[in-house]
Amino acid sequence: MEFLMIAFLAAVQGVAEFLPVSSSGHLAVLGKLFGFDPESNLKLGIVLHAGTLCSIFVVYFPRLLAFLKPPYRWRAAAMVIVGSIPAGLAGIALKLSGIASGIFENFWVIGCGFLTTGIILWIGRRAAASVADGTTVDRTRWYTPIVVGIVQMLAIIPGISRSGSTIGAGLKCKLRADAAAEYSFLLAIPAIGGAGLVELLKSTEPIQKGELSMLIAGFFISAAVGIAALKILIVLLEKARFHYFAWYLWTIGTIVLLMALMGY
Repeated sequence: MEFLMIAFLAAVQGVAEFLPVSSSGHLAVLGKLFGFDPESNLKLGIVLHAGTLCSIFVVYFPRLLAFLKPPYRWRAAAMVIVGSIPAGLAGIALKLSGIASGIFENFWVIGCGFLTTGIILWIGRRAAASVADGTTVDRTRWYTPIVVGIVQMLAIIPGISRSGSTIGAGLKCKLRADAAAEYSFLLAIPAIGGAGLVELLKSTEPIQKGELSMLIAGFFISAAVGIAALKILIVLLEKARFHYFAWYLWTIGTIVLLMALMGY
């Protein structure tokens, strides 16, 4: 049963990290329903983050390799650094204030986050269809990383999708659909990597004998599912069908709010 739970959580992480449905919101709800506490399962959290990070490196490997070969992508690198600052500062502030755990356990916050993400996707549907001739990450305007970075900061709230909100903001900044996805997942590297590093620093327990095989399985499941989810997302963006997820988010958000009314 423990192995099945880890496999299930790994699959959810892989899907929800990249499709615009909020992995943090889903894991928070599932954790409360099934007794999975991320704070006491740091090793699994590290492994799941590592798996989804691996997905990005696999799918975007040629574009990431371009950062290391001339002509170097200095402008894109600067955009990633600037865009990562707001979320990094907000994450540190939440941890130091001690309110992070309260937010991730509050179904009212999570439900409203899901509904908000649905609204963001629905509003962005016209932008997705109108920027076929938009710009690339290396040629976008100076304000793009500021706007997308602030939006990514707000996506720390569980239920608000990091990928959905940052891609939507990128489209509004006149990035092409594929470029908006690329920038979102370039930003995900420090975001996911930073979250995994924080968990690694907090984890002091050694890996037990029976845990290693399950953790390895969790890594590969989250990575494999993440690769599939990334490729599906790119296709949906190209076909301007990104907003279809809004209906799912409004449904799950309503369910979570009803659960909050019942005392969860």
